[in-house]
Amino acid sequence: MDADDQLREIKAVVDGYDHVAFGGDFTVVPPDWPADSSRDWLWPSGLYFDGTTGYRECDQADVAHPQRTGRSTTVWDVKSDYVFSTRPWRWCAVGASAYSDHAVVIYSMRIA
Repeated sequence: MDADDQLREIKAVVDGYDHVAFGGDFTVVPPDWPADSSRDWLWPSGLYFDGTTGYRECDQADVAHPQRTGRSTTVWDVKSDYVFSTRPWRWCAVGASAYSDHAVVIYSMRIA
């Protein structure tokens, strides 16, 4: 597997589950990140929720108009940390950490 295929491999695994939450430091900006579309090709179709299909990311509060961007999660003012889920969204928080150059991302979702 090439490093370029990591998101495609993650999607292949999680597609096998009806109810799933997954995430991590993907080290790539979101597909609609302002002023940087240079790595959009890394995002496989159907991974990031587009309003119809895909997995909803923590920062996608507006289901009717989902933005594939989000708040910065690093000290470099870019987003590279993600939490996705098939479960209904409740809220999302991004906060600074005293122990890392990455923020803490908390995704609250309905389980039942």
